[in-house]
Amino acid sequence: MRAHPIYMLRIAGIFDGISLLVLLGIAMPLKYIWGIDKAVTVVGSLHGGIFMLYALAIIYAGLRVKWNILWSVAALVAAFVPFANFVLDGKLKKAQAKYDVRPFNYSLLVYGIVFFSFFDLFSQLPVMSTFATSVGATPFIAGFVIGLYSLANTLGNVLSGIKTDKVGPFKMLMAGLILSSVALLLYQFVDRPAALIAVRIIHGFVAGLIVPAAFTFSANTTVKDQQGKKVAFTGTFVGLAAIIGPAFSGITVRKTPDGVL
Repeated sequence: MRAHPIYMLRIAGIFDGISLLVLLGIAMPLKYIWGIDKAVTVVGSLHGGIFMLYALAIIYAGLRVKWNILWSVAALVAAFVPFANFVLDGKLKKAQAKYDVRPFNYSLLVYGIVFFSFFDLFSQLPVMSTFATSVGATPFIAGFVIGLYSLANTLGNVLSGIKTDKVGPFKMLMAGLILSSVALLLYQFVDRPAALIAVRIIHGFVAGLIVPAAFTFSANTTVKDQQGKKVAFTGTFVGLAAIIGPAFSGITVRKTPDGVL
């Protein structure tokens, strides 16, 4: 029996609430009272990752559960208020038995995965050379790490294509998404060029696992006479990522004091 979307939202909300309390109650005092800056860096990164999973759980519940959109709004607001997730959990527990679940639209899942996969790539391109020089890389190494991602990504694509035929696209999708999330967290620990090269190889490779599996999953869940339409829509989301990613990156850099994401 599959877990109810509201149950998944509750679990993600509890972890989000705990990580927020650790950030505010432990990490921030360690930084601002005892001067341990690394505490906020590490805990903040973990909290950010958990919040992203929580946000996905909100979206998933909104798509699957036949409830008012105010539930999703309340869940989002609760993420920014200490202890609010725990209060909301009691109400969600009652709602879990009350609301029916809609059939899942797998097209939305594929479009979302493709968009964020390419958004990840395009949002890094404008700032990666700046980030590389900020950790001591030479201009050659700065350019090298950009191309290195694409090389590692290609190898990931090849492996994903082979393994998708053996274990199925859904398992490869989940593996690629989880490993990519871990790879993104590794950038917090990059403090020299060698570490950046290693992280770029890892990130490019695991990100390469996603797209072939996503396209295969899309083909497997599409009726025969609509496959061309599905591919066209998927390509549109790639184009949107190519437009929004660099713009988001540029705006974020301008608001960052040191000019690095």
